[in-house]
Amino acid sequence: MVKLYSTKDSRQKEQIQTLLSQNNVPYKLKTKNSSPLHLMDSAVLGSMQQPLELLHTFLVSEQDADRARKLLQDIYGSL
Repeated sequence: MVKLYSTKDSRQKEQIQTLLSQNNVPYKLKTKNSSPLHLMDSAVLGSMQQPLELLHTFLVSEQDADRARKLLQDIYGSL
């Protein structure tokens, strides 16, 4: 699997998921918290209403990578 694209925008994440699914491009989606680390624990942060910043990374097989990149470029322009 190779990295195709990463975004923090949840709307863009959903658009890419739809695009890849509609074009039968298998993918894996990895999501991780990219919020700045704080010394406080998550319970305290949650009570402070800190927004969670998630980074969504799309992975595709090497044989699908060129086709997937072309699909993204057709929609988003140069990436």
